[in-house]
Amino acid sequence: MAPHTFTTALLAVVILIVGFHSMLGVRVVKQRSLEAQASEEMAGSGTNASEQSSQLREPYLHNIVFTNVSSGASEGDVRSGSGGAYIFPFFQYTSNASDAITGFTLVRDAGCPADFHKTNIDLNKGAGGSYNYLCFTRRSGAPVTDITFLKFVGAYVDLHYDYWHVHPQKLLDSGSFKHVYVGYKLEKKVVDLETLLFTTIAAANYAEPIREDPGVTWALVAAAVAGQVVALNGPASFVVGLLSAFLSEEDDDAADRAHIMEAVSHLVDDRLRVLKTDVLKNKMEDIKGRIEDAHAWPDKWLDMHHSFADLMNDAYGGGHSSCWTTPTSNNCNDWRNNGKALVLVVEFTELLLTVSTEVHDYFLDDNTSPENKQKAIVELDLLGADLKNGTDLLSEHFDHFQTRRKDFTSPDHGLLARVRCTNGGCEFTGPFDQMLATRICHHSVNERMLTMMRQECKYAGCNEGCKFHKDDGCTKEGAKSWHCGRHLRNKTPPRCYQKALDICIHEYKMAVDKDLETLKKKVNAIRRASAKVVKDAEDRSAVA
Repeated sequence: MAPHTFTTALLAVVILIVGFHSMLGVRVVKQRSLEAQASEEMAGSGTNASEQSSQLREPYLHNIVFTNVSSGASEGDVRSGSGGAYIFPFFQYTSNASDAITGFTLVRDAGCPADFHKTNIDLNKGAGGSYNYLCFTRRSGAPVTDITFLKFVGAYVDLHYDYWHVHPQKLLDSGSFKHVYVGYKLEKKVVDLETLLFTTIAAANYAEPIREDPGVTWALVAAAVAGQVVALNGPASFVVGLLSAFLSEEDDDAADRAHIMEAVSHLVDDRLRVLKTDVLKNKMEDIKGRIEDAHAWPDKWLDMHHSFADLMNDAYGGGHSSCWTTPTSNNCNDWRNNGKALVLVVEFTELLLTVSTEVHDYFLDDNTSPENKQKAIVELDLLGADLKNGTDLLSEHFDHFQTRRKDFTSPDHGLLARVRCTNGGCEFTGPFDQMLATRICHHSVNERMLTMMRQECKYAGCNEGCKFHKDDGCTKEGAKSWHCGRHLRNKTPPRCYQKALDICIHEYKMAVDKDLETLKKKVNAIRRASAKVVKDAEDRSAVA
């Protein structure tokens, strides 16, 4: 099939399916800065016990029940620091997504809307004001996978906090810490377009043109619907477009760059500070031009290996001791420590792979002369050898980087969050991600947050069954104040502060693990597709 015929057919498919965009489960989001600062009103998040034990429970939130008994509660008193009754939440989970909670609302002196269920306790109980009830629904929508109650020193107006969605209605009407909101997480069904493409390439029938395979066609259509229209020109155009955007500094390329960065935001730091990419940018423009020319004049696919000879060496660090030519050198080992270097290796291996598939399709084209078919076999053989080398190096690089990234206790590149208290007060270090040289959790431990942490830790220090009051300290109705104590021995301020920091670190580790798992799936898809392309090249060379 001629290139223009393929493009026309693919555009027709796009027109037919664009109305079903949401069914694809594909989204491309803008890069989220790890150094973004929170609002000055941000004070800290609640302790979510269910988050800590998420591996031991069902995946979806099914029900919320409140009680005045703390034993077995999913997290602490919702009204902590605000007086009134004790209100402890119990979260119930299910394995059935259709039985999961999908949304929330708060009602004051009123019943819940249609299709909503009212929880069992007035959240203003014992504190006066209106009757506030949290309501939830299980109607159609993305299921909630986790929930917590977030507390701030002032009104919070954003819809996100760290890794949580924030329901905009404040739950309490009175108390020193009345700014309490529902924080929740939704199930995400995101298809990584590159992983999808290479999974389908690995499964394609190599007796036919690869880009005419129904699975490959569908993957390219998904990319086009998601915004990368360049994908309509074929696999190589899709990858070279993403790679050019990644190396570019132009705002127009932000969406494509975000597609790459979405899966590695906890693995790669500021792309302009990590590697010098000027040489790669120039060579990428040359490769991009050659691919565009080859779509117009297919015989130009026969000169692709020559174009890659220097490019791959530069992509792997450059010079005489690059990982491409000398994978055992010390320079190579240092280079593999770098997250951006890993992303470059992934993208350039993808580019080499997709160009190989285009040469494969050129060989099968009825319009290719017998003489050029023989040349295409030689070209495939050369590209296949480089692809095998590149895929092996990619696997080694990923294993090396994953081990280093998950060494969270390293004083050189781990995570740091410490508190040191003396009679003069408490000093905080971090929380920092030392590999990325940035503060983590989307907020700094500023003075407002310290104030909140001090208050929370003071309240947490009351004995079981007692409650902290601003004027009277730890008290319990009908009991002497000394029964309540000042602080439990295992809840001294330093330990309490450290616990708050550890919650932040815990969630950040989970995010790192998720990014590594996403990248691992992509690397494995590339390996499978590469093995198929290399074997096809070897088989054709053997019978030539």
